[in-house]
Amino acid sequence: LPAQEKSELELSVLVITGSGESAVKTRTIGFKEAAKGLAKIKGQVAHGELLQQGVPVTLADDKGKVLDTQKTNEEGEYVFDSVAPGKYVVTALRTTPALVGAINVVVPEGKELIENQNVRLLAK
Repeated sequence: LPAQEKSELELSVLVITGSGESAVKTRTIGFKEAAKGLAKIKGQVAHGELLQQGVPVTLADDKGKVLDTQKTNEEGEYVFDSVAPGKYVVTALRTTPALVGAINVVVPEGKELIENQNVRLLAK
């Protein structure tokens, strides 16, 4: 919905059974406006050429404070949403075998998507 539209939508669903009985259910759905000025950081985690599934990935600020933790999906991908402009460290840590990787990421003002922030795991 455009920003000038409602932040809620009333949705009705009509269900008709094979015997012809019907019922209507109505729900109100709220929409959050996307935070302006925030970015999304996306990347993959790999060990050699192998993409890593289920690896914890942390996003920390330039002072080392952990802001968020995600796990990689089936394609080794991670995503951090709603990241303010600034300097960050993205770290991936696999415990068995012990592997770690980290990269520095800068989110500039006005940039909405920071892609290809790939982390390579190395022996700890």
